[in-house]
Amino acid sequence: MKYPENIHPPVTEFERKTGSCPLILATLMLDQLKNYFWAELAEDLADELAQKAEIVFAGNPRWRKKFQGRRGHDWLEMFMRHWLAAELFKRKSPLFRELPDDFKIGKPLPDISLPRQLEKSSSKKNRKKSVKSLPLKHYVHGYELLAA
Repeated sequence: MKYPENIHPPVTEFERKTGSCPLILATLMLDQLKNYFWAELAEDLADELAQKAEIVFAGNPRWRKKFQGRRGHDWLEMFMRHWLAAELFKRKSPLFRELPDDFKIGKPLPDISLPRQLEKSSSKKNRKKSVKSLPLKHYVHGYELLAA
């Protein structure tokens, strides 16, 4: 089966020189933010962040060097977080006030194991105490357990 040639957009100069796709990275970042806050965000934010990365890359040799360097992907992620926070501020999103201060300067969101709403409601009463297993007094064969 032959696929049409225009399924994917052409590879940009940014992608060729850095090895990173800013649109995919921006989309992943928005998904992380949505999952962290359980909130909806405008879909056009990913496009704006990707365009910002490409404009900065094309217009400034110093930034181009940073993004092409060994830690280029890390730099791109850091600045995209910063730009995302700035965009939420510009749009007067209430989510901006809830963002951790570290995220606003480019650091990743803190890891959470449970949704934040569940973490707040958990109490010590609901937690189970670990029960120590007692040592067996004699060795039991597997077939003896099945026969019982």
